[in-house]
Amino acid sequence: MDFWKIENNDTKVVVEWSRNNFLDYKRLTYQFYSCGYKILEEVINDNLNNVKSDMWFLTGIFLIRHSLELGLKSLLCRVLPQKKDIQDTFKNFGHDVASLLKKYVEVGHENFLNNREKRWLSKYCDSLEEVDRKSDVFRFPFDDEFLSKHRDKFLDNIQVANNLLQAFYLVKKCLEMGDIAEEEEFNNTLKPEFFIFTSRSSENCYLWQSLLDEGFHVKIMGYTEVIDFIYQVDSISNEDKLYPLIFMFRNTIELCLKTRFASS
Repeated sequence: MDFWKIENNDTKVVVEWSRNNFLDYKRLTYQFYSCGYKILEEVINDNLNNVKSDMWFLTGIFLIRHSLELGLKSLLCRVLPQKKDIQDTFKNFGHDVASLLKKYVEVGHENFLNNREKRWLSKYCDSLEEVDRKSDVFRFPFDDEFLSKHRDKFLDNIQVANNLLQAFYLVKKCLEMGDIAEEEEFNNTLKPEFFIFTSRSSENCYLWQSLLDEGFHVKIMGYTEVIDFIYQVDSISNEDKLYPLIFMFRNTIELCLKTRFASS
């Protein structure tokens, strides 16, 4: 049971930072994105699995949402002149992707997005902030305010995922200075909305939580199963899995500890 005696070079990861803030944030951006994308892909491909649709989907949303935030912070590291400017901006705006985007547009003077793409991304980030201003809706049980608006509704998994991915691709276009793949090009038929609902219960995410456990079971099960899934995905390197896995483990531990208070 001695951790120090575990030797497995196949799972060993050496973490090295470049000390270039833009590049380091950019790397984290793609690491969280690759794991989030794989989760959303699995949910949609196995669309008759209610556990994946209702629980894994929420975890996947968080990871892509977090990659958006990291991507915008990476861009700000590129355009802000001083380290203190970066620190002050991150402190002032926190997890607010709409404000981070606005700051980037104001100070960056970079034109990798056309006006239509800028408007779409801005409206989408505003829509995201209306739902998840503190970046905690998809990590913790839903609070009373969220449930009063959305309880017993069904998210359209495919449309929510497509819009989330389009937002990421627009941020990626800025990160890569306009150089993105053809399949990542802007789709002007998508509406810039974060939450899109459907009346169809099958294959979609049910926004509900039990009064008996105050919503902890859904989040704990979702994160726990996603951790196992991502750990076994061979197409993502151990290096790229590391920080998303550490985060998900840390969040799951916090959720488990909080169930003690919820039940006492």
